[in-house]
Amino acid sequence: MNDMVTAVFRAETPALGGCFLCERQGLQVFRVGEIVSPRAVTPLTACRACAERLLALHDTATLDPVRPYMRTRTP
Repeated sequence: MNDMVTAVFRAETPALGGCFLCERQGLQVFRVGEIVSPRAVTPLTACRACAERLLALHDTATLDPVRPYMRTRTP
C-alpha cells in the first residue's frame, strides 16, 4: 500500500487547513473527497495520517466485495 499512498499524495497539492477526521487544524492536508448538496459543494480534506487510514479502509473493503456497502464498478 505504501506505493499507492505515495502516488496519491504526489498527485494532490497539499494545503494548510483542517482534517475532517481527526479535527486538528493547521496541518498539511490533502483533498480526499467532497460533500455535494443542492446548495453547495464542501471539500473534505484530511491529514496524511487520516488519509492513509482511509486508503487502508478502502484496501480492506475491496478484499471482501460481498459487503453490502461495496459496489463493483462496471465499465
